[in-house]
Amino acid sequence: MRFSSLLPTVSPRLARGATLALVVLGTSTVAAQPSTTAELRDACQSSPGHVVVLDQATKIAAGPRAPATERVATRCTIVLGPNAKLETEGVSLTFAGPLVIDSRATTELKLTRTLLSAPTIAVQLAGTGSALETSFTNLEASAGALALTFGAEGKLNLQGHLPAMAQEALAAATTVTIRGGQKFTAQLAELRVRGERGVELAMTGAESTLSVKQAWITADAGAVAITAAATAQVDLSETNLIARDLLAVRLAGAGSLLKLQQVGMAGLSETQIAPGGLLLEVGAGAAGQGQLEASGVAFYDLASIRVRASVGGQGGGLKLHKSNLRAEGEIVLETGAQGSTEVLDNDGRALTRFRVAAGAGGSCTQEQNRIPAATYQLCR
Repeated sequence: MRFSSLLPTVSPRLARGATLALVVLGTSTVAAQPSTTAELRDACQSSPGHVVVLDQATKIAAGPRAPATERVATRCTIVLGPNAKLETEGVSLTFAGPLVIDSRATTELKLTRTLLSAPTIAVQLAGTGSALETSFTNLEASAGALALTFGAEGKLNLQGHLPAMAQEALAAATTVTIRGGQKFTAQLAELRVRGERGVELAMTGAESTLSVKQAWITADAGAVAITAAATAQVDLSETNLIARDLLAVRLAGAGSLLKLQQVGMAGLSETQIAPGGLLLEVGAGAAGQGQLEASGVAFYDLASIRVRASVGGQGGGLKLHKSNLRAEGEIVLETGAQGSTEVLDNDGRALTRFRVAAGAGGSCTQEQNRIPAATYQLCR
């Protein structure tokens, strides 16, 4: 079952002004101080290359609110200079071409009750410690991809309140990608994310953390993937991940932690099971001490379910309690050498194999599990 208390997300709006500089063949020409969406529209349409450079803190809070919108007839690249920050509040902008918001310096981008729509959207905040914060905001890539990219110590905070509107906080006609570097921190709460061809959240550096609470993340024609190349902590609660092809959470680094509480992970429907199944892996390769804790979860409409904690390393831990697991193929729950596997009081079914295991020198406990299968390999 999906967790039905998680209703739709978020609504739209935009923001207020500050100084603009327009890029002219490598030089900057100071323009008017925009305080309205119309002034930002004019800057985007008239500047060379449709590139607008902000050189100080800018707030835009006057302009149409959704469903009305300010229409920009061109693409637009907004560059945040070394002293610039951008804030929007209570406005809506629709761009005819791609929208890019770019900064190489440390900066902050804050969007409150804002709607930004464009064929594609890219937010690139490469400066160390840069932050993106949204609340009651919708970013929509209507014809292509939506990408949020951060450098080291980047911060992402996406907040909604799931009112009676089905709009997504992040939506793309193709893919939604969130990518952060070392010590990246991300919080997503009470919102929807939809990438028609896939959703990926990738942590490329060590010591990253991700918290997702009361969210729907959906890929109607692709995969949903959460990955970490090094040590990371991921906490998902009261959240649904739904995908056509594959669902994966893979934290490669030693000592990584994945916690799941009241989480649903599923294919699209009983007649559209995800052929790639579900993969939860903490501590990939020879990485040791990967820990996975799950309770009250539901995994279903999947070709297979594979849950692994440091299978190729040592000292992994896997706890799975009071959950419902249903696979059209196998269910495999395992740790590696000197690992600890604890599988208690679960329901479901596996049409082929149900395996619960720990590696050499490890401990394995499975009790009160009501999961019929053609073949059993239980703690041996």
